[in-house]
Amino acid sequence: MFTSEDAHYSSSKLGAFMGLGAANIIGVKTDHRGKMIPSALEEAILKSQNDGAKPFLVVATCGKELYTYSHKIFSPCSMQLVSN
Repeated sequence: MFTSEDAHYSSSKLGAFMGLGAANIIGVKTDHRGKMIPSALEEAILKSQNDGAKPFLVVATCGKELYTYSHKIFSPCSMQLVSN
């Protein structure tokens, strides 16, 4: 299971619930904006395959769980009025 190194702790809990074991939950490097680096993901997948694993899940993270970056996303949104 591959997830962002900045992912919410619930990603690790999911892996535990699924019985994967901590060693099989792989944190993928992120850039300065908290985005998963595609080349780092590809590298992690290839390494896992070379180690005999069968990758099957990539967990994405977005929104407010990345607190460091979320204020940059949500501040402009909170300034807009939404009408029905």
